[in-house]
Amino acid sequence: NYIPEFRLSFELKLTGLRGPDYTNIMHMTARDSQLESRPAVWTYPNSTQLHIRMSTEQDPGGGCDPPQELPLNQWTNVSILLIGRGAVLVVRYDDKIVCTNDLIGDAIPSEETVRVYFSDPWFDPASAEVRSFEYQEYVPTPDPTVTPTTSEPSISPMTRAPLLGTHSPETSIPSRTPATCSPSMNP
Repeated sequence: NYIPEFRLSFELKLTGLRGPDYTNIMHMTARDSQLESRPAVWTYPNSTQLHIRMSTEQDPGGGCDPPQELPLNQWTNVSILLIGRGAVLVVRYDDKIVCTNDLIGDAIPSEETVRVYFSDPWFDPASAEVRSFEYQEYVPTPDPTVTPTTSEPSISPMTRAPLLGTHSPETSIPSRTPATCSPSMNP
């Protein structure tokens, strides 16, 4: 279930550069479209700089691109927060705010099913590994931080267009609980 105010976090290790086009790391979409991002994360061509997009009701392509390049072969905790109906996008690397943007338009209301891709079917996959994926409702606190996991989760190398899974109301997740997607048999 898509949450209009959320915190999405994962650990990312970029293992190489790819070009000449953008390469995809992850993409959440309710309409199974490259034009809708809830959110989506790419790398710039031949770069380790992230390109993060978050659709709103009025603008499918708003986003926040941190200017820093991520180091190769080193884990970085990436956290993406969408705060408020007015849609403020905040990006953190290892608990440090690296980008904020007041998006044009309002956050998209909840949907029944959201597809989560690591990497999406529309772009080549980034040379990367992802672990510790969490997606949960954003609950304001005096200092909202993201704490990297201390356990050693499984590592997923990037491949072309696997669908991680879907989440629907039949498998509702209580608020403040990290979402867990299981592999889907659907293409």
